[in-house]
Amino acid sequence: MKTSLVTSAEYQKHFWHVVRACLREFHDATPAVMSRMYKLRHKIDEATIKEIELFFHGEPFNVACGIARHHLPIEPFREKYLELRDGEDNHHE
Repeated sequence: MKTSLVTSAEYQKHFWHVVRACLREFHDATPAVMSRMYKLRHKIDEATIKEIELFFHGEPFNVACGIARHHLPIEPFREKYLELRDGEDNHHE
């Protein structure tokens, strides 16, 4: 895992934890969807630092929607998403 001042290893782990949680909570993730997530994670791990920083600038909710190939409006899910993203128990993988 490549890191920088912007994207520490801890931050990246948390980001992917939230992506997985979003896939489970909002998309009823199938094994195929989870496989796409792991492939994307590997691709990002191999990217340049600049590409990694750009990727992790996004919201995990939107990344999960892209992986699931089902874009959802955030409004109906905002409260639950913020719990997943910012909750006390979600700062680890």
